[in-house]
Amino acid sequence: MRNFANAARQLGSSVAILSSAFHLRQRLAQILFLYRENAAALFPRKISRAPRELVVDCPATGRRSGRKWTTKTPSHIVRPIVHEDIDVEDFPDQMEDFAKDIRTFLHCLNEFPEFTDEAVNTSILSFERDLQVS
Repeated sequence: MRNFANAARQLGSSVAILSSAFHLRQRLAQILFLYRENAAALFPRKISRAPRELVVDCPATGRRSGRKWTTKTPSHIVRPIVHEDIDVEDFPDQMEDFAKDIRTFLHCLNEFPEFTDEAVNTSILSFERDLQVS
């Protein structure tokens, strides 16, 4: 999402797409934290609880130096935060909000004619419907 936000800046700096990408990153950070918390509660011997900051700075995008991961996030990119009052019981609500964020992102993405693709629209809308909790 960070790379897409940088590409959108170069395409014309649409505030809507940048905001949508940020909200999507924020929601993903919250869901990742809840997922990790739930796994740590279910398997305390195998999975340790991660601090909120570590979840946001996902090591998959960084480089490993010794035993710690370092990330190269540009200073002008705001990192998403995990709210202090979030609870594992909020997971269904977070998934529904994630579906709404995806719909908003798709709407903003379709404002760029270069990125309009019916196959992508269908796939994203299908994913959004799958995320909604009935």
